[in-house]
Amino acid sequence: GLLISKKYKSFGVVNSNNVGSNSSPYSFNNGFSSLDNFKNNNFFAEEMINEGNFYSQLDLKQHNINSNFYADVSSLVKLKRDKTLKFNVGLYDDRLKRNNSSITDFSLNNENFIIATVENTVKKPIMYDAGVNLNQSFKDSSALEIDSKLYFSEVNTRSLTDNNGIFQRNDIKSERFFFKNELNYTKRLSESEALQINGLYSK
Repeated sequence: GLLISKKYKSFGVVNSNNVGSNSSPYSFNNGFSSLDNFKNNNFFAEEMINEGNFYSQLDLKQHNINSNFYADVSSLVKLKRDKTLKFNVGLYDDRLKRNNSSITDFSLNNENFIIATVENTVKKPIMYDAGVNLNQSFKDSSALEIDSKLYFSEVNTRSLTDNNGIFQRNDIKSERFFFKNELNYTKRLSESEALQINGLYSK
């Protein structure tokens, strides 16, 4: 949906499907969440335990099974002539399923060895993403920008593997929280000179 007025602009998207499609900017089937988080990758802690991947030799459209819900709202508010507020809120919820099976037959010195592997994996990610940006201009040719971002995700992964009758089950739950607040102050000193002060806090 789209909403526009003199002082307010807003755009919203809601999408839900179970046909393997993903129209959101987020992706949890390959260990990559979003382009925005990729830019902030240096601020994220590394994963201690690998959640596993959904690798398959088949094309994604031929094997991906999901239950996807995505909603996002972006708005711009003109508070005053010299003050602008932008904010964005996003929600992503999915249930990814992957079933892989393979049979390998080895022949050596008239002897056959068969390795049969079946792997069933279910990954349930849920993610909340929010951002706020405030721009303020002053009469003394200076400007202040405050940019904040909040991100939280929880991923539950369960896999069951059968290797020639030997079963193994893995259950992994991971949570990720990220907060970043950035402040930029710019003061124009002359036509060719400017003073800029930056501050950054992340957690």
